[in-house]
Amino acid sequence: MTEETTLVDPAPPMAAKPYRPATRMTLWMKLLLGAAILASALELIFRIFEYRLLGDVAAGDVSGAMVHALTMSDARVSFAAYSRMGLFFAVALLFLFWIFRANCNAHALGARDMRYTPGWSVGWFFVPFANLVMPFKVMREIWQASSDPGNPSAKSSSGIVGWWWFAWLANTVVAYAVSAMFKSIDGVEAAQRVSAAAMVHDLVQIGLYVAIFALVKGIFDRQQYQANIVRVF
Repeated sequence: MTEETTLVDPAPPMAAKPYRPATRMTLWMKLLLGAAILASALELIFRIFEYRLLGDVAAGDVSGAMVHALTMSDARVSFAAYSRMGLFFAVALLFLFWIFRANCNAHALGARDMRYTPGWSVGWFFVPFANLVMPFKVMREIWQASSDPGNPSAKSSSGIVGWWWFAWLANTVVAYAVSAMFKSIDGVEAAQRVSAAAMVHDLVQIGLYVAIFALVKGIFDRQQYQANIVRVF
């Protein structure tokens, strides 16, 4: 009597969460980024006027009209600076949620051998020293997995990812430098140097926002393209 053995395929791995288009979140990212760019540009303009006024004071103009002009300028700069900072934190917070969703969607599209989970794709931003490198690696993997889920490692990383990370680090360094300079203002010339440094920070931050916009749009478009292919087949 012959016994037949039935071969059973091993249980498949636990399926990834279903693909959830980040359409609304991406739209909010774009709107917030647009508002943040406008706020940084507005502060830049006000800083330029402030710099010129401080130059006039350094040249000897201490009239009542000049004092009034400086007071008004300080009010405008303060309003723009607080608006810029508020929008920066709003963009940063929503961006972290967006990264989490983008990583989930890369897994949902069937990306193979991804090293970073959705949780750690956000968590690495808060690990000292590691956050100088790991977020870049996370975003590079998400970009590659979104471009070709079947073989992410075959896709080269876009220059947009490097541009974004350089701008992110540059913004952090310049922000700390400006903050330190603010604490050591001891005269008109020092205030003028701080104003100039703040203008540099505004320009760097605008560059960062443009890079984030390009990064978000690039990954979202690639994931939507891959999701449409899956629906077709």
